[in-house]
Amino acid sequence: FLHFLPFYTSDILDTIELVREIDRFMLASETALTDVYLQQLKNDINEQLHFNKKITDTSPGIIYVFDLVEKKEIYSNKKLEQLFGYSHEEMQRMGNSVLPQIIHPDDVNPLNEYIGGFSTAGDGEVRSAEYRLKDQKNNYRWIRTYETVFKRNEEGTPLQIIGIALDINDEIETAMDLQYREEQLLEAQDLAEIGSFEWNIISDTSKQTPQLEKILELDRGRGLGNFLNNVHIADRQRVEEALRKAFNETGVYDCEYRYIKSDKEKILWARGKVIYKDGKAIKMNVTVMDVTERHKMLERLQRSEELYKQAEALTHIGNYNWDLANKKLIWTEELYRIYGLDPAAKEISNEEAGSYNHPDDIVHIRSQIRQAIAQLDSFDFYYRIISKDGKEKILHARGEILV
Repeated sequence: FLHFLPFYTSDILDTIELVREIDRFMLASETALTDVYLQQLKNDINEQLHFNKKITDTSPGIIYVFDLVEKKEIYSNKKLEQLFGYSHEEMQRMGNSVLPQIIHPDDVNPLNEYIGGFSTAGDGEVRSAEYRLKDQKNNYRWIRTYETVFKRNEEGTPLQIIGIALDINDEIETAMDLQYREEQLLEAQDLAEIGSFEWNIISDTSKQTPQLEKILELDRGRGLGNFLNNVHIADRQRVEEALRKAFNETGVYDCEYRYIKSDKEKILWARGKVIYKDGKAIKMNVTVMDVTERHKMLERLQRSEELYKQAEALTHIGNYNWDLANKKLIWTEELYRIYGLDPAAKEISNEEAGSYNHPDDIVHIRSQIRQAIAQLDSFDFYYRIISKDGKEKILHARGEILV
């Protein structure tokens, strides 16, 4: 416009007026453009604020800003009130006493140390902590926080931190319950002298309980290693065959074997289950029990039974047990021999036993037994039988009634 003025007029007054009009036009134009820009900027800011608000309001965690110097809350979203019942205004009123009021007493000192550690935090560094927070009903819940520096002073010292706190109470309680159950399991294993291990077949690694390490006398934290080398040489093939059968056929490992360590022999019983994936064995969970004492006890019982049978045979004394409720009769071997029967024959019934009684003594026998049962008393009487080979014998019966 100014360029074309000389071609339009040479009158100084017209020129001045035109210059003023051009200035007014430029001012109005720039003002209008500025207004549009400011409005657009305002819209962008409002949209960003709306977006941020929606993000914070819909966040699964508590978003907050905490003043490190004053030790008080600056900002928190609605999630704090939803989870713990505290409004932003209530948190503001607590001021710098917020930590002693709502943090579990056992967590206050560790939390203060954690907060103090932000003095060395770098830009963008995220730190995390776990502690218990009390709600308005005086119940404590575990939370996990993720925080970073939000504001620093001119010297670069952190003044405020911004973070998000997630409710992990169920997670912590589940972990504590699992730990308690694991402690119970380990205690039960210790009492029962049972150990267990998990064998990763793919990587050929294992994880075992302390009791298994005790049973196998392994170094703490070491794997099973060359476990088979300590199996009695006469039992190794049986162990290998049980493993082969478990992997390729049944999926169940069951084997009893002798184990030698430190010149001491133990008898172990192992039972496990193979885990498959895509038809391939990948893992096996095994329980191992030290049954050495049980074997020794069985050997003693077997020896005692052998001596008992020998004593019966030498003295011609037989014993029996008659289960009145189930009408089941159990005889010792010598009693079978007294009646002229084969001890290896089928279990004798009460009717069959009665069939060998002498006909003249049947009433006497029944009377003695019935009287003992009725009076819950012992019995002691003589009676005759005719054994299977036709011999007549006189027997002396002594017994007691068990209630």
